[in-house]
Amino acid sequence: MSGCGGSSSVDEDTLAPSITLLGSSAVTLTVGGTYQESGTTVVDNVDNGLSATVTGNVDTTTAGTYVLTYTATDKSGNSSSTSRTVVVESAPDTEAPVITLIGDAVITLTVGDNYNEQGATVVDDVDTNLTATASGTVDTSVVGTYTITYSAADGASNQATLNRTINVQPAVVVGNKAYLFHSENDDSFYMEFWGDTWSTGTQYTDQPADTTYDKALEITKSSGWGTVIAWGNLPQNTVDISTYTHAKFKVKTATFTGIDVVVQSATQQQNQVVYNFSSGTDLGNGWIEMTVPLPNFSDMTWFSLNFLGGAGTNVLLADVYFTTLAQAPVTGPSVAAPNPPSFTDSEVVVLYSDSLSQDSYVGVWNANYYNAPVYSTGAVNGNNFAKYTITAGGTNGGVTGLEFGFENGELDASQNTTWNMDMFIEPGITKVEVQLVSRDGGAKRTFNNPTTGSWLNLEMPYSELVDNDGAGFDTLNSSILQLIVIQLWGPEGKSVYVDNIYFSGVSTSYDMTVNVVNDNNAPLPNAAVKVGNALVNTDASGNAVFTVQEGNYKVVVDTDGFGAVQANQLIAGGDASLSLSVKSLNAGPSVAAPTPTASNDEAFVLFSDTLTVDQPISFWNDNFYKAPAFSQISIAGDNIGKFQITLGGENGGITGIQFGIQDGPVDLSNATGLRFDMYLTSGITQTQFQVIPSFGDSGVSNNFTLATGQWVTVELPFSELNRTFDASSLIMFSVQLWGTTRDAAYIDNIYFY
Repeated sequence: MSGCGGSSSVDEDTLAPSITLLGSSAVTLTVGGTYQESGTTVVDNVDNGLSATVTGNVDTTTAGTYVLTYTATDKSGNSSSTSRTVVVESAPDTEAPVITLIGDAVITLTVGDNYNEQGATVVDDVDTNLTATASGTVDTSVVGTYTITYSAADGASNQATLNRTINVQPAVVVGNKAYLFHSENDDSFYMEFWGDTWSTGTQYTDQPADTTYDKALEITKSSGWGTVIAWGNLPQNTVDISTYTHAKFKVKTATFTGIDVVVQSATQQQNQVVYNFSSGTDLGNGWIEMTVPLPNFSDMTWFSLNFLGGAGTNVLLADVYFTTLAQAPVTGPSVAAPNPPSFTDSEVVVLYSDSLSQDSYVGVWNANYYNAPVYSTGAVNGNNFAKYTITAGGTNGGVTGLEFGFENGELDASQNTTWNMDMFIEPGITKVEVQLVSRDGGAKRTFNNPTTGSWLNLEMPYSELVDNDGAGFDTLNSSILQLIVIQLWGPEGKSVYVDNIYFSGVSTSYDMTVNVVNDNNAPLPNAAVKVGNALVNTDASGNAVFTVQEGNYKVVVDTDGFGAVQANQLIAGGDASLSLSVKSLNAGPSVAAPTPTASNDEAFVLFSDTLTVDQPISFWNDNFYKAPAFSQISIAGDNIGKFQITLGGENGGITGIQFGIQDGPVDLSNATGLRFDMYLTSGITQTQFQVIPSFGDSGVSNNFTLATGQWVTVELPFSELNRTFDASSLIMFSVQLWGTTRDAAYIDNIYFY
């Protein structure tokens, strides 16, 4: 049934549900992790309470990309879906490789051994076929501890390192002999410089015509300063010879007459003694064996033989070794030195005596200053003495030193007036000179044609000793004593004996007033005045007052802005005063040194801010003789070395500038000269320079009169230096200045070209 003009309908649901992911649509996990389903929400335009179903799975044990699909359908059959992506990644590689050394982690070698690199293995939890890279070096010629570092990295850049330590130790010699060069035994020590000739030009062969000994050298006389064969090491690789008493070696020559034996130490003064071949033991067939005492060095650097004789041509040398010999009893006078007078401890200062209580001691009994007599000790009826025996090279004034003021500090005997020493002089000795030396200078007593054959008590008042440098400024200061010097003239083998060294007498103290004025003759307050170890600054009136014992004193004024001055003042019987005038320093540079003309490629540079330094200067002020004082200044950012002339160094004070000692000599045989910039203040009248190798002659310049008050570039072509020198082993150069204590030399841009 229908009605006119009417109709009816129902709205259809054609919209699908809307799905919203809870959480991220992209999830990243690591293998072994846990996946937590975050779920979804479903909203429909008609139906309520709908939910989505999920299909797909996530395997967190396996790396990969997984898709989860979420589907929802409403009651009208409308359906929708969405997805979530889950990425399961492999676990990151955070473990470093493991390095394992092949061989020991600590290896001990002896100097001269070979180091064989054994390498290392590498294992990683992910990567395979990894290798380790080794870095570091081992120098088996030098005692020390070395480290080899092994490095490895995996594909994830995880790094690992492991170290191996190599200890290079000195050679250990078993027994009482050590061989340098021997027919029947291997060398006991590694010697870096085996058979060195010390730049003398000495020629030799190890295949001589004479085959008496399996190993021998035939040495030809040199035209240089000596005919030398030597064995040596750098200071970091010394040899301990303290357990050996003598060196032995065999010699055959018809022309050489003697040998100069030099033994050097890294820390002690060298030992140098001359022996005549006539003292050797005849072995037959023209060969002799020399037996010479060794110094007690625990750090020997060099053992050298210099063959002597103006008519010398050739010499054969064999079987050089060190040995320990039983010491023959030391012979001496038949009676002991007489006992000194009885003193209380406060009345004397005693260095050596069995009868008196010692206040200090002699640290070095045999400092070899020049062909020193051989030192030994003995006793007569329990009373000890020191014995000094003249050597072949020391018949005309061999000099030894008894040092007591270095190791144990300077000795103050200023409360006393007299130096005492007992001495027995064997017949044949024609002259004995003894010196008492302080830091400020020394004084001496000479005995010509002395009484021999009996003990002499040498009582030597300070006031009667003769100043070593005559009218010079050096003077004996008994408050800062350092050593005693003994010099002998007489036949080889003759001896003197020494006992009971002490200082006696009572001195009186007085005041010494020092007045200091400046260029304008006005009193100079706060000026530093030094007498011995005492330092006093002047007061407002320019006066400094010292209380001192009787004696002669060096007075030094060395204060900022002025040239140092000194004078001697005798204190005897009363107070004394003196006046000293100081003058301002001469002006130094106000501008930096000029820019070097050489490039880095053309120069081997020691010191410069402009050029790249190849070998830095390790020590600026090796005191050759009254060296100028070193300091470093800066002008406009440019570093400059300064050498200020010091007291006593006005007439040629010399400083050594080291660059090849600390790390070894530098080979500059390809260079042709040395160049540097120098500024001299107005009072410097003369300069001289030396280029110095490790051994042999130095290259010495002529004396220069350089322009003052301006920078000057100094050229020292090797070809123009006096004396030929070995440029392949340079260690330093020296600067010598003539001027006043108001003057200085400034130096910059030092390089070889």
